[in-house]
Amino acid sequence: MKRNLRPPKQVFLSHATRDRKWADRIAGLLRRRGVAVWYSRTHLRGAQQWQHEIGAALKRCDWFLVILSPSAVKSMWVKRELSYALNQSRYEDKIIPVLVRDWGARQNSSFRPPAAARR
Repeated sequence: MKRNLRPPKQVFLSHATRDRKWADRIAGLLRRRGVAVWYSRTHLRGAQQWQHEIGAALKRCDWFLVILSPSAVKSMWVKRELSYALNQSRYEDKIIPVLVRDWGARQNSSFRPPAAARR
């Protein structure tokens, strides 16, 4: 059964620290399309209670996007955030995995979003 999904009010962007460039690019793309994005680089500052802020954002956001990479698979925070999203019925059919490879120095600078996101 196909659900009629509303556009996201705010997307929680989960990523490993090493995937920050990907997170920046994806967040920028979404914001240019009018989608609000929460992720650690822009919303967490030095002395804040990280667990509290992340938990509040997970409860507030209505879509969840996770950047999957070798680094993400090893990240305790990505695992915790994804586990939370998978156990929340409000995220059902609203979890978007983005698979990237860790290219290191050969990082691909020609990132192109899927055709649906370019409309």
